[in-house]
Amino acid sequence: MRVVVAGGTGFIGREVVSRLLEERGVEVAVTTRYPEHPDPWDGRVRKIQAFAGDVVSLGKAFTGADTVVQAIQFPNHPVEDPSKGRTYMEVDAHGTQVAVGVAKKLGVRRFVYV
Repeated sequence: MRVVVAGGTGFIGREVVSRLLEERGVEVAVTTRYPEHPDPWDGRVRKIQAFAGDVVSLGKAFTGADTVVQAIQFPNHPVEDPSKGRTYMEVDAHGTQVAVGVAKKLGVRRFVYV
């Protein structure tokens, strides 16, 4: 089974990836803005550069996936910092809406929103 964790290098995404790597028969890929950054997975995870809300990059990342775990989240909630409300909506709300549409179009069987 191939699982793509969108936002897999973030706080929650890293934990999801670590758990998935404990399972047998699971191929894990993550989307990240910075694939060149170091990670703790010793080459066991494929890193794909993609951006929240970007149909093209998410399409490349999700192609061939059985499951997508959507863990892309903007770190500052607008309640904590009202000046970040627009960015929060673009990343969390719109970005997730785009990811769902891309996954559906590609025939991804499961979509998990974290």
